[in-house]
Amino acid sequence: MLLPNLLRWVDHPFQWLVIEKNIAQYSGIPMKLSTSSLTVGIWAVAALFSATAYAATPPTYPLVNCSSSAVLLAPLGTSADAANIQTRIDAGGIVYLGSGVFTLNATLQLKSNVTLCGSQGTVLRWTPPGAPGHIVEGPMVGLTNASIYNITFDHGAVVLPSGTTVNIKSNVFKNMLSSGVARGTFGDYGWVGLQLVDVTGGTVSQNIFQNINSNAIAAWRLVGTTIANNWINNVYQGMSLVDSKTTVVDGNVGYAIERMGIEMIASGAAVAYSGNEIKNNQLYDFVPYDGNCAPDGAHNRCIEGISMVAGTSARLTKNIVVCGAGCAASTRGYGLEVSGLGTTEVSGNTVRGFREGTVVAVGQTMKIKNNSYYDVTRGISRSSVTDLAGIAYTSNNLNIELNQIENAIEKGIDGDWTKVTQTTIKDNLITRKADAAKDAGAAYIAVHLTPVAPGAPALSVTGNKIIFEGPLVPTFVANGFFINGNGVAGSMAGLTLDGNWVAAVDSAAYGYGVNSYPNGSSLNVNLYNNCFQNLTQLSLGDTSYLVSNNLAVLLAGGSLATTVTVPGGLPAVTASASPSTLSTNPTTYVWFTSSLSGQGVAPVTAWYLGDGGTVSGLTGGGYTYRPGTSMLARVVSKHSSGALLTTKVAITSP
Repeated sequence: MLLPNLLRWVDHPFQWLVIEKNIAQYSGIPMKLSTSSLTVGIWAVAALFSATAYAATPPTYPLVNCSSSAVLLAPLGTSADAANIQTRIDAGGIVYLGSGVFTLNATLQLKSNVTLCGSQGTVLRWTPPGAPGHIVEGPMVGLTNASIYNITFDHGAVVLPSGTTVNIKSNVFKNMLSSGVARGTFGDYGWVGLQLVDVTGGTVSQNIFQNINSNAIAAWRLVGTTIANNWINNVYQGMSLVDSKTTVVDGNVGYAIERMGIEMIASGAAVAYSGNEIKNNQLYDFVPYDGNCAPDGAHNRCIEGISMVAGTSARLTKNIVVCGAGCAASTRGYGLEVSGLGTTEVSGNTVRGFREGTVVAVGQTMKIKNNSYYDVTRGISRSSVTDLAGIAYTSNNLNIELNQIENAIEKGIDGDWTKVTQTTIKDNLITRKADAAKDAGAAYIAVHLTPVAPGAPALSVTGNKIIFEGPLVPTFVANGFFINGNGVAGSMAGLTLDGNWVAAVDSAAYGYGVNSYPNGSSLNVNLYNNCFQNLTQLSLGDTSYLVSNNLAVLLAGGSLATTVTVPGGLPAVTASASPSTLSTNPTTYVWFTSSLSGQGVAPVTAWYLGDGGTVSGLTGGGYTYRPGTSMLARVVSKHSSGALLTTKVAITSP
């Protein structure tokens, strides 16, 4: 959700709910590689996930060893179970529960220096199941050195309002349901799986959360806590961590989430909440709640992947967020939403199928780097939101670099650049494939450029590679750079487009390199060292650019570029791949090689590896993929004419 909506929900800690996601343990799956256009060799070692193989089967986690001289407590299946367990808790030490179902209609009060430990098949079941309750609670203050292991919590939550050195591992939280209660009902926090408040030094790992009416975990004011390697399925919302600091959310996996996977926010000034990190999480196949993506007055029902806003020096890295087949256009929201103080890093993430790949709200220094986006409506967008507490938007710096944006429907990079003091858009790869069935009468913009804030440095747009693929669709307008001065002549003065490449790479020539609208938008815009290749025409709109060393390959350059002819055309190039499965380790190792032939072909200049990874100058070498979905690796090489040659290699599981 956008920040103004977020701030509505910070008035009570028990209204915030958090999902834990467990890393599933998958065997290796051989990779199937398809290719086209350059000569490339690739060998794969092992794959994990594919876009068609999101198995929502809970993993089996090893039990924690709770060896003790304590007598094993067996269940009676009656109301006496609660009193028997509480007696053991009051005695302290390890409370060792046997296999079977303990029936509880009274809440267990956890105490310091107690380990509540189950064995194989231990179930604590709240009764009656239609009335949500708390199976375990901790004291409001002072809980220390408490652990919960190896227990299935059925129809009831665990609520710890305080704690230092709290460990929750290898448990199952399931069936927090109430008949007739809609998903996302925040009124009673008994419908969550796990609630943590004011916990320092906590660990929540290798737990399963499944079939929960609201959120899997609610957390408020965590410090130095790790939430790692949990697994989630069929819940309303994932994690919501409020006012946390030095907290790490790492390696969780989730399926069939209805609203938002992971949410980390601050209720006030962001400066107090530093050092948070969300990394290596995987969220797949979201399920729309009610098909309504408009705010309903209480909360926003758009499907969102990860929201990390209002922190200091936060990092959002190497996550995979896939909206899935259930994400209709009316339900899709943001894949990643970010804002914050200090330097916020968003890198190595893969986003698929959301309306926005990454939305950048308010922040100071934002680095959006080495991410990959597939089939989103817009790849990277700068929001116009300006009201984040403690942050003046005029002090922001935004660096968008080395991202791979594949087939965004409307725009690759877009934004309200008046809200950023200094923006750099550098070395991104942006592709769009025309579709005769869907694109008739449509328009596309790879990079949308508008005026900056008064007195701010002009936009710098350098080294980007924009690729148009597919057939010529006569009524489809594809723009490389769209320069919109908002009707004020000279408002884009100082904008620099330097060393970019815009090309249609299939046989059909289509698209425009630059489009300036309305008149006066190109006045004193610097157009230097760019290459425009095989397009319908180089420019639309007015052409008052300051030009130097631009090339027009296989099209007329006019006054903006030197026209380059290539006798016989650019060399034909081919691609090949040879996969082999050498390991069942859940990683993917791929060996890239290139052998480019043809007159005037230079060595490979860059690989964009499909998951945000990039390598420059690679003619042979290896790369280790994270677990992920189907991807496209692309290689770019330069021809002696100044043209660029490219091909793609599709990496998919069977």
